[in-house]
Amino acid sequence: MNKLVVFLTLITVLSGCQNPIGTETALVNGQMNPIDTMQADALIETHISEPPQIEYPGFSISRTDFMLMSYISFSENEIIKYDRKSNIHEEWLFDSVVKTDTAEYLVYQIGHDVADEGSENQRFVTAQWVYLDTAKGVLYEYDVPNECLDKWTYENDRQLFYPVYELSPKTTALVVPLSAIGERRGLLDSIFNEIAKADGIYATEGIPKTHTMYDSSGYYKLLKSSKLETAFRQYFDREFYVYGTEGFTKTKVKDIVYGLDQCMSNIFAFCFDRKTLKSIGHPVFCSDKLIDLNYGKDYSIIEKTIQDYDARHPGDYSDSIKTKTFAHVGEFYFTYNDDFLWAQKNNKSKCKFPSRAIYWADTKGSVDHFWADGLDLFGIPCD
Repeated sequence: MNKLVVFLTLITVLSGCQNPIGTETALVNGQMNPIDTMQADALIETHISEPPQIEYPGFSISRTDFMLMSYISFSENEIIKYDRKSNIHEEWLFDSVVKTDTAEYLVYQIGHDVADEGSENQRFVTAQWVYLDTAKGVLYEYDVPNECLDKWTYENDRQLFYPVYELSPKTTALVVPLSAIGERRGLLDSIFNEIAKADGIYATEGIPKTHTMYDSSGYYKLLKSSKLETAFRQYFDREFYVYGTEGFTKTKVKDIVYGLDQCMSNIFAFCFDRKTLKSIGHPVFCSDKLIDLNYGKDYSIIEKTIQDYDARHPGDYSDSIKTKTFAHVGEFYFTYNDDFLWAQKNNKSKCKFPSRAIYWADTKGSVDHFWADGLDLFGIPCD
C-alpha cells in the first residue's frame, strides 16, 4: 500500500468546529447523531514520515490497515461508492498525527491516482479525509461543510453488522446476545437489567405478570414486554437492509422480544416481518447501511482457505457444520455456519453453534477475522 506524506494545515481547516473531541454521541429523534468534533485551539499537529501501526496480536495485518480497508469497502461516501462499482482501486495516504489533550489521531486521505493522457501529470484525488483514534480504535470522517469530525464506527447499541437468525418457524430476527457474566455490559444490557429488577424477571418462575409469550415454537421461549420494547425501539426504529443467501431486502423491525435460558445464549430478538424476507433465501445478517455485496458463483478456493484458518484456530467447543461463504465485498468475505434446521422442533440438525462471520482474505492466502457473532445452543455453561 502506497504511503505518501501529504502536508496540510489542519488548524485553519478545523477552526469552525465548536465542540471538543470526546463529547458523547447524542440521540436525536431516536437516532444516533454523531456530534464528536475537534476544537482548533486544542490541536497540536505533528508530521512524521510513517504512521505508528496499531497491532492486533496474532493477526497478519495491523489494526490500522484493517480499519482503513473496512472503511473503503463499506463507506457510504458517494464518491467511494461510485469508485467501488467502477472497480477503481482506492488507497490511503498517511498525512499527519493530530493531538488533543485527550487523544491522538492518525490522519489519512482516501482516494486514488489519476493522470492526464499519456500518463502525464499524475496526481492523487481525495474522496474523503479520515481520522483514527489510536487508543480507542475509532474511525472518524471529516465533515467538510461543517468542518468537524463524525464518528463512523460505533459500539454497543449501533454496529455496522448484526446477525440475523431464523429462531423458529414463525420468527426471524436481528439478534443481540446479552453479555455473559464477566463480559463488558452494553447499553441494551443495562436497560434490560433495570427493567428485569423492576418486573422481577429473574425472580419469577414462569412468565412475569406484565410480559407475554411471543413465540414458543422454536429453540427459545421468546417473551414480550411493552416496557422493554419501548425502551429498545428508539435505538432500532430505522430501516435495515437484510442480506440473505440469495439477495437482500429493506425492512423494519416489527416486534422486540427476549429469550432467557439457564444454559444457552440469552438473546434480544428484533423481529422482522417474515413476508418481507421471502425473496432473499435464508437471512444471514443485516445493516442499516446498503452494502455493495457481490454474490459470487464459486467460492470453493477461498472457502478452503477460510476453513483451514478455522482449523488452526479451534474453539473449546465446535460442531460439524463447516463455514460457508456466500458473498464478498473486495477482500471481505461474508460467511455463515448454519444448516438452517435447528429452529424447527423435532429436527435432525447437527448445528449447535450457529454463527455469522466476515473474513478478510487476500490473494496470497492470508486470512483474518474481521467480524463474528454466534449463538450457543449446546449450553456450554451447563456442560
